[in-house]
Amino acid sequence: MKKIFFIIGFILLLNNNNNALVKSEEKRDINLTIYNKNISLVKEKRFFNFKKGVNKINFDQIPYMIDPNSVFFRSVSSPDKCFLVEQNYEYNIENTSAILESFKGETIQLINESGDLYSGTLLNYDPEYIILSENIPLGSLQLIKRGNLKEIRFPNIPKELQLKPGLLWNIFSEEEGNQITEISYLTRGINWHSEYTAILDKDDKVIRLACFVSVDNQSGMDFYEAKLKLVAGDINLAGQRSEPVLMRAQMRGASVDGMSKFEEEPLSDYYLYSLDQPVTLKNKSIKQISLFNSRDVAIEKFYKIDFQKTNEKVAMGIRFTNDKESGINQPSPGGKVRIYKNSKDDSLEFLGEDMIINTPIDEKVEVKSGFAFDLKAERKVISQKKVSEKVQDEQIEIIIHNSKDEKVSIEVEEHFYGIWEITESNQKYTLKDAGTVVFTVKAPSGKDENLTYTIRRKF
Repeated sequence: MKKIFFIIGFILLLNNNNNALVKSEEKRDINLTIYNKNISLVKEKRFFNFKKGVNKINFDQIPYMIDPNSVFFRSVSSPDKCFLVEQNYEYNIENTSAILESFKGETIQLINESGDLYSGTLLNYDPEYIILSENIPLGSLQLIKRGNLKEIRFPNIPKELQLKPGLLWNIFSEEEGNQITEISYLTRGINWHSEYTAILDKDDKVIRLACFVSVDNQSGMDFYEAKLKLVAGDINLAGQRSEPVLMRAQMRGASVDGMSKFEEEPLSDYYLYSLDQPVTLKNKSIKQISLFNSRDVAIEKFYKIDFQKTNEKVAMGIRFTNDKESGINQPSPGGKVRIYKNSKDDSLEFLGEDMIINTPIDEKVEVKSGFAFDLKAERKVISQKKVSEKVQDEQIEIIIHNSKDEKVSIEVEEHFYGIWEITESNQKYTLKDAGTVVFTVKAPSGKDENLTYTIRRKF
């Protein structure tokens, strides 16, 4: 009788029905809390019709990237009369080697990139080779290099091969009947981040600021009508657990949900953003939701030179304070800020982007957009003088070339190490920290402006 072979690619699409003795109702109440470290907390309520005694359940509606050690089960209806007594996590198709292990002693077929077909009994395998025998026990051996294979074909699907992750539970109930249960677990594969849009006005004094959050679901599971919460802050995770590698799909149907609204609240030392209506997160998709509506924010434009970071380029950007006066006054999660401005023909043009960190109320935000075209700077050492055996003076000159048609104020950051002091300067400066001085230089239109200072170092 001719055997039917299945290509490995199709096996992954099939379902293995393990006929659980007790099944849950399809209707689920799901709460999803997503952190920004590739970890999420899933909480859901389900109805189970338990019999008295031990109930065997195959709970297979779970993400591929679940942490099985984090599972928590309790009966809401009868918490003192219903217990989870045993759990087994089963998923043995995570990689090719796991599948090969299930077919030792079976006849399989291998096809390489040239189309050559190899058929025989699978004896063993390692990361480099698969070992086949044409006839057991006295047949010839074939060593086929795994790196050259295009397809691996198997004769059947063994019952012990778990094609999707599942939790096999033994639940003891002292009473018979329907019960509401609560199940929670941690999973990887779901992330979120913020995206800000800032549109400058014509005078560069106000931006129109809007914020969306993007939720990326690559967990291997759809979440329908879930109550969504996002946590901003760096939670601590003990050690690094290995993660199954999933192929990332292209973004599909990234939706903009203008009707939804987030409400923020403190959560210990983090901030929690709760969406006021359920949302559906499909697997391998990205959903965008408005965090807050567009608002006018008062800003200050800045120019900055730091020769250690940008050489002779003059960085530019905007600053604002997250307070009531500026127009925000809301804890803002870190993310990417994109800056735009309307040109003379009233078309929106992109000016640059930068990342910001989590910003509480009353904190300042600085967003660098790029480097100024009409501003340049050069730095040189004018003189060095040895004052004593352990003291040396050094005179520095910084020349700023302003080709703009307006006067600008430029911040010049200089960094020093060890014991030092500035003994002379022709421009005002402030001490930013123990090793950084910020000079403020006002450069007139179409002219050069010099910053000259002397620093005394002690060795």
